[in-house]
Amino acid sequence: MGDSKIGDVSSEGNARRSVADPWIEVKIPDEARSVLVHTKVTCPFLGPAVAMQRLPVRNEAVNPLAGIEDLRKLGNSGGGDLGDLLVLFATGNHLAMRREGGTLDARVPQGLFSLELPGSQGSHFGHSGILQGNPKALDSGRFSASDFARLTGRAKAGYVKREQKLTKLLGDDNLVGSAGEFGLLFAFLANKPDAGEEDGEPTISVSDLETMFVQKKLPSGWDSWRKTRLDWVKNTTALLISAGKEYLKLNGQAP
Repeated sequence: MGDSKIGDVSSEGNARRSVADPWIEVKIPDEARSVLVHTKVTCPFLGPAVAMQRLPVRNEAVNPLAGIEDLRKLGNSGGGDLGDLLVLFATGNHLAMRREGGTLDARVPQGLFSLELPGSQGSHFGHSGILQGNPKALDSGRFSASDFARLTGRAKAGYVKREQKLTKLLGDDNLVGSAGEFGLLFAFLANKPDAGEEDGEPTISVSDLETMFVQKKLPSGWDSWRKTRLDWVKNTTALLISAGKEYLKLNGQAP
């Protein structure tokens, strides 16, 4: 990648421009960065990472890319290997960027992935609804206070339990489609020093949810604890099993 290259993005408008080197790290004004995070980077992990400038945005703000190895390093911070899983997701679902006409069907340069999450191959119906609306529409990201309140409203003593409460919350909205989303969230926080359990089930604090979803920040010390692929597998599998049971209940069948 060579020497660091910084390109300016004007705070006046979002006019398209030709980028000679897509590896250029763009300097984005705070207001434009906030719009980018809210409308495009609709992930409770990547969004805060971009907002906090821990994941460099490359190419241009209206057609944002990020480096695969930057992502791997970010996810593997603390000595884990969750970054390797994030790279798998990125290379499997986010290798299309905008072409001049605005459609998301141009191939990204090798070593990069697109930060255009809504409208991408990895965006699907059945998501939680907290950070995006129509998953097939570009720039459809937004924060839904009502959907977030549905999640935090089921907290007990400031914590949301993985199963039962979370499953019942999302069961009728296709938890199967959201299992990977929340499995990643639980994997990210699994080894946080103050991580707790309720009735043998892992929990997430409302404080951490507010930090990531609302404030667009990563919890204090996030880069010091291990985050692993195994934790994603365990949490996603547990959510899928619970989703299946809840689906049967919703359809009047005993699990």
